Amino acid sequence: MRNIFFFALVFVPLQTFLALLLSYLLNLSIRGKVLFRLFYFLPVITPWVAGGLLWVWLYNSEFGLVNWLLGWFHLGPFQWNNSDNWMVVMGSIALVNVWKGVGYSMVLLLAGMQNISKELLEAARIDGANGKDQFFKIVFPLVSPMIYLVLILSTISAFQAFDVFLVMLDPVTINIPDRNMIPNLLIYRDAFVYSKMGTASTMAWVLFVVILLITLVQKRMEKRWVHYEEQ
Repeated sequence: MRNIFFFALVFVPLQTFLALLLSYLLNLSIRGKVLFRLFYFLPVITPWVAGGLLWVWLYNSEFGLVNWLLGWFHLGPFQWNNSDNWMVVMGSIALVNVWKGVGYSMVLLLAGMQNISKELLEAARIDGANGKDQFFKIVFPLVSPMIYLVLILSTISAFQAFDVFLVMLDPVTINIPDRNMIPNLLIYRDAFVYSKMGTASTMAWVLFVVILLITLVQKRMEKRWVHYEEQ
């Protein structure tokens, strides 16, 4: 639970921030924005096995691209997905999950931004509002319900993460050290490797309760910052 909470704390805010930034930029009148939207959405439709194996090679400590780039700054090499430090492992896998899921969140937020009246933004610009003022005082409040939806979906996705950990840690024997173990891998190993269906079912219910409680907390905080436009 410690691992998955840390994973969620890295993954959820980072993906939401990047999705919000990308959707705002791609909603502007820029050349080739359709191509950029396609480019950022491609990881979403990439199978996890292919994407996970790609990042295993990128994170490789001997000839991976990430450590090669860090070598220019005399840093590393680092054992990203096989480190003795559990925070490094969880953080590096969270970045991979952001790469995979940011396109989906971006599309949701972009849909919300395209529903904002252009006349409203034009009136604000005429009244002297710069880009920063338009974003924080008009765009963000009007798209806050969609941001809230992205936060809910990203949180649930974080606590249901399985494929990325399985592919990047040990897809064959599931012989993963306890410092890098997460609930879903533990449930899978107990159920289908050790045939402990009762134990696995209990852990699955506990995980369901944890996700439910976190979602209820997010629901209670909704009224404090989410703005719903009155009809």
